[in-house]
Amino acid sequence: MTMLPYSLLLLVCATLPVALSRQTLPLNQVSSFNTQGPQTSWAIPDIPENPLSISIALCSSSTAVPRFFLTNAGNSDSLADPIPDEPNVFEIPIQNGQGSWTGQFSSGGLLTVGINGANGLSFDVGISSAGMSRSTYSMLQTLKSV
Repeated sequence: MTMLPYSLLLLVCATLPVALSRQTLPLNQVSSFNTQGPQTSWAIPDIPENPLSISIALCSSSTAVPRFFLTNAGNSDSLADPIPDEPNVFEIPIQNGQGSWTGQFSSGGLLTVGINGANGLSFDVGISSAGMSRSTYSMLQTLKSV
């Protein structure tokens, strides 16, 4: 068996955390995702001075609805995805294709989607630093109706 050169092994070890890092959701914008996408969890930026509103809009109807969980206990890549019944984990309830949650994110947070049988379902995530603004809400509404 052939061993990898030491320099190549160091390069792999150095780039692995970047490849495994979560995408940070942008503030005051709407991001679109799909439950079949490669990523099922995202970092929420740390904003110590204001609460953040996290809003979800499903972009198509489905009998199966994904579940969305978040934590505001930090956004480090070393943290596990938030799961139900863990401390500081909250579910964003989805009703009529929409859901939202507002709270402090002084250390950032994590958002994860549980597929729950909703394969291939598109959804939008909006994060607002001043509560759910009318423009962000209107954007989510427009995208939901498409």
